[in-house]
Amino acid sequence: MGQSVRAIQNLPQGINQRDCGVLMSPRRAPEEFGDAPLSLVYIAGNTTDAHHAERVLNERNIDYMVSLESFTSESPLVFGGQYHGVFFHVPRLQHRLACELLETAGLRDTVELEADT
Repeated sequence: MGQSVRAIQNLPQGINQRDCGVLMSPRRAPEEFGDAPLSLVYIAGNTTDAHHAERVLNERNIDYMVSLESFTSESPLVFGGQYHGVFFHVPRLQHRLACELLETAGLRDTVELEADT
């Protein structure tokens, strides 16, 4: 597909991305969020869960960004230690909806929204 996906914006009312044969992802680079506060909503510990989370957020057109980061697990049920995961961040205003969508899709290890300090 030779054209840029970003080129299809501001579609006429009643026409969506699927009608044009292009599905734009709501996945964004950090700078595309401007000053909008982001919150961590989910940490995928493997690629299967990361792809599943992306599908869920894409299908519902939830803007998000991902980053590969390390984290420490102190779970008494599994081995604790240092791990890598795919961190999903969403605009703070979409956090609750994103959690509900991910949990409904079977991705239960969502991250609670932190209170403003």
